[in-house]
This record gives sequence, structure tokens and C-alpha cells, in this order.
Amino acid sequence: MRCDHVHKQSEEADKCLSCTCSCNLSHNRWIKTIFCALLNFVHIGFLYNFGLFFDELMQTFHSSAAITGWIGSLSYCFFTFGSILTTWMLRHLSYRTVGMIGVLTGSVSLLVSSFSPTIVYVIVSYGVFFGWSSNVALVVTIETQVILYQDKWRASALTMVGLGATIGNLSMSNLIEYVIQQIGWRWTFRIFALILLVVETICCSFLASKKVCDHNIEDKDTKNKITKREPTATRHVICWPEVWLFSIATLSYCIAMVFHYVNMGSFFESIGLVDQMSATGIMLMALGDASAKILIIFAAPCIVIPLIYTLPVCILVSAIMSLALTWTRNPIVIFVLSFCTGLPRGVYNALQFPSGLEIFGTNKSKTTVNVLHIWNGLGSLVGPFIFGSLYDASGTYYLALYLCSALYVLSCITMLLTPLYQKYFAPSRYLVDTKKKNVAEIYHNLAIEYVYLEEKITVV
Repeated sequence: MRCDHVHKQSEEADKCLSCTCSCNLSHNRWIKTIFCALLNFVHIGFLYNFGLFFDELMQTFHSSAAITGWIGSLSYCFFTFGSILTTWMLRHLSYRTVGMIGVLTGSVSLLVSSFSPTIVYVIVSYGVFFGWSSNVALVVTIETQVILYQDKWRASALTMVGLGATIGNLSMSNLIEYVIQQIGWRWTFRIFALILLVVETICCSFLASKKVCDHNIEDKDTKNKITKREPTATRHVICWPEVWLFSIATLSYCIAMVFHYVNMGSFFESIGLVDQMSATGIMLMALGDASAKILIIFAAPCIVIPLIYTLPVCILVSAIMSLALTWTRNPIVIFVLSFCTGLPRGVYNALQFPSGLEIFGTNKSKTTVNVLHIWNGLGSLVGPFIFGSLYDASGTYYLALYLCSALYVLSCITMLLTPLYQKYFAPSRYLVDTKKKNVAEIYHNLAIEYVYLEEKITVV
């Protein structure tokens, strides 16, 4: 009798090993978490440091800031929009296979970019293919973490807010700048192409080698099994004015924020900071971003006010920081402002999706994803071209920073109007006060919701 029981347990264990969702051993889950974080650390961390290459590319190809900005525009655009292709691939292939495709694409794109005779090749190879490969790294790790930690919201949040990628941005800035100074941007691309290939191949070996099984997932709080969900009435939701207010807020903020990733390094050098000091400024901005995300993760249960009302405050602080960067050239002050600029950026990136759920409800999570997906992608696409054109016309980035401040103010106003419109003009849809949930509950719901989403949004 005991033997039959052991044999039955063994069969159940074998079934579990054939599916990613079955990794129940705590140490095994955390090993996968470490390598998922390392994957984001190397791949997306390198993407976030594109601003260090901006001036080098302009000088090499004798291109304008607007044309060079297209490299960053497309890379961050495909970093977002690439979720459509990545998610489709995950329906038919295993996480390990999709991850390796992303690794090979990213490594080859850097290698091809390093041999490019004109900037057009870099725009295509780096802007399109490296941007999409970065999306693969993020989506694969998000999917893996959500499945492994459906009952551990902090672990899921750690990946969702992109903490590993932010730390990569933080720790690699000075290293990348040093390598560029020593051997140039072309050899820097080649070295990191090799690093990506070796390190990320090891990371992907810890991902699931078989396609994830389709099955019901049990919500431990309700003890109810969740089956296929009915699609939301997207066409009807599009007619809601609050959706457009939230969209305008998202687009305005993203256009302004992409300046940090693409043009900020060039701005630091334009005001007299040497290369290493410019890299330090970017590093301190990433440090502020990472600090804010860590604070949100561990202090989230203590937040008692609706999250949607915290975002306008963060956005307004970002507007003030953008203006403050135009008032001084003192390196110490610039470093302090850089750190302070990263703080509201980290809070916004961590809370934008949960805040959207407060507005539209958890039953319309796909609507929230689509809104953020579309407008973040468009903002990333047009932002660097706008700022580059302003720099080409004026010879300074001050106009671009003034525009960033104006966009932040517009985003702040429309973000604040979003719940207020619901409250006073559409009370039947107003969920902020009637369905208050702390962040822990929201992230727990996200872990369940992400299994059913057909499209993913990258959060930076």
C-alpha cells in the first residue's frame, strides 16, 4: 500500500516536471529568479545605456541628432511593440527556445551594427532587432516569474517593475563608457555581443524546455478555479473619455521620459561634463530609479491612498527636475538632480499598470495593457526624433528640456482628470473609492491576470 502511494507520488512529480508551473521547490524557484534577473541585467541594462553611444554615433556617421535619435526611437518602440510577436511565439514554442532566439538576435544585431558602414544599417540592426530581442528577454522573464510566484507578489513585482534591468543600467554605465573611451563603440558592441551570447545562453538553459501546459489555475484566496475568460468589450471602452485622458497622460509622459534613455548622455556632454562624469550622471539616475522601485516593493502595503493620485505628484516632480537641469552646470548639482530625476521615474514605472487597474477595474486588465502598450510605444517612437530636431535647430538641449517639462505638466493634469471625470461625470464606472485595494492585492491579481493576457507591456 505504501509502495503504491510512493509510486503515485512519483508519477505526479513526473507530470509536474513537464510543465513550468510545477516548480514548487523554493530553492529551484529562486535559482530561476536569479538567472531571470541576470538576463534582464545584461540585455536590457545594455539597452538602457544607449545614450552613452549617442554622440559617438553622430561623430562616426556625421549624422544629425534627429537621424541618430531614430536608433533609440526604434529600439525602445520595438522594446514595447515587440510583445505582440513574442507572445505569439510563446504560444507555440517553449520559453527556452524563445529566449535563445532573442539571445541570438540580440547578439547578431550588435555584431552587425559594429560593422555598419552607414547609420542606416545601425538603425535597422540595432533599432529594430536589438530592440525586439530586449522585449523577448523581458517578456520571457515576466512569464516565468508570474508562473513560479503566483502566490508571492513581491517576487512577481520584482520582475514586473524591471528592477534587474534598472540595476544593469546602474552598474554598467561607467564600465561601458570606459570601454568606449579605450577601444571605441564598434569594439564595445562586439565585446557585448559575445557577453550576451555566453551569459544569456547560460541563463536561458534554466528556462522551461517544454511548452507550458494549458490548465486551470487555482486562486488560493478564493479556492476557485479560473477558466477561460470572456474578452472585454474593447470597442465600448474606447468611447470612454477617461480612457483618452489616461492615454494622453501616458503618451505625454513617455515622450518626455524617453529623453532620459536616448538623449540624456548627449545633454550631459553638451553642458561640459566629461565622458566618465556623463556616465556617472546616468548611473545616478538609474540609482534613483532602482531605489524608488525597491521602496515601492516593500512599502506598497503601507500605501493607503489610491495609487492613481500618487502618479500626478511623481509627474509634477519630474517636470520640476527637468527645469532644474537647465539652471546649472555645476557637476555636483547635476549629479544630485540626476538622482532626484530617477526617483519619480521609478515610482511611475512601478505603479502605472496597477493605477490603470484602479481606473478600469481588474476585469478590464487587457484594456489597461493595450492602452499602455500602444501609447508607450508611440511615445518611444516619436520622442527622440522631436528632441533631436530641436537640438539640430538650436544647438542646445534646453528647448528639449523645456518641452519635457511642458509634457510632464500636461501628463500630470490629464492623469489627475482621469479619476475626477469618472467620479463626477461617470459615477457608475468610478472604482477608485468603491474598490480600494492595497498594492499587495493588486500585484497578486496581476500574477493571475498575466496568464490570460494575449499582449504584454514592458514596464521601465
